[in-house]
Amino acid sequence: FSFSETDLPSGWVGSPDSCEVTVDPGETAICSLGNIKKARLIIEKDTIGGDGTFWFETDGFSLNEDDCDGEEGDCDDGEGGCDGEEGDCDDEDDEFSLETEENHAETFFDIFVDIESSKEVTVTEQSTDGWQAVGDSSCTVTLEPGEVETCTFTNAKAARLTVSKITLDGTGTFHFTGIGPEEGFDLTTEEADVAVESFFDVFVDIEEETQYTIQEDLQEGWVAVSLSSCTVTLLPGDSKTCAF
Repeated sequence: FSFSETDLPSGWVGSPDSCEVTVDPGETAICSLGNIKKARLIIEKDTIGGDGTFWFETDGFSLNEDDCDGEEGDCDDGEGGCDGEEGDCDDEDDEFSLETEENHAETFFDIFVDIESSKEVTVTEQSTDGWQAVGDSSCTVTLEPGEVETCTFTNAKAARLTVSKITLDGTGTFHFTGIGPEEGFDLTTEEADVAVESFFDVFVDIEEETQYTIQEDLQEGWVAVSLSSCTVTLLPGDSKTCAF
C-alpha cells in the first residue's frame, strides 16, 4: 500500500509526506507521516521623503526553488512564498523588488529549514540613485523551523536644490558657490530674459533641516536686480529653487 499526504496548508512541507508498506494477512503496519512548518522571513521597506522602487538580493535561499511556493521556478503572489501582496521577483537572479506606497512596503518568504539544523539567510538591498541608506543595507538572520524573523530597510530621498539665473539686456557667465564643487560652478545665459539652471541632489539630515547658502559673485559690468545670496533649508525629498 502507498499513502501520500496532499493539499498541505500553506507554509507546511511533508517530512515525509508519503510511505509504502507491505502487509500480510492479520499483520499490522504503521505508516508515519510528518510535517515541518516553514520559517517566515518578513521584509519591511520604509522611506523618508518620498516613494520609490528598490531591489534586493538574497543569499542562503533561492527564489526559484521550493522556497517560493512549492513549485520550482514559480513565483505566485500571496501563496505563502515569493512575495506577499507587493513586490516582483526575478527567478534567474534571486532578486526581488519592493515599491513603496505612502513610505512603506513589505513582503514575506516562507523558507524550508531542515528540522535537524538551522539556516542562515541574508537579504541585501542594492543602491538606488537619489536615495541614501539609513542604517544597514544588509540583514542576516538564522532561521529555525516555524520561526518568524523580520528584516527592515530604510532609505532617505535626496533633496534637490535648483539654481536658476536670468539676465536682462544681454548674456554672460556667472559664478556661484555654496553647493556643488568646492570651487563653485558657473551658469552661462545664452539669451536675454531666458533662464538657465543647474540642479544638485544632496543628502540631508533626516531629523533636522540642513541649510545651504548660495552666493553669486559680483560680475564687472553687471548690476544685481535681486539678492546675490540665497539661503534655503532642506529636508529629505524637498525640492527648492534659488533664483538670481
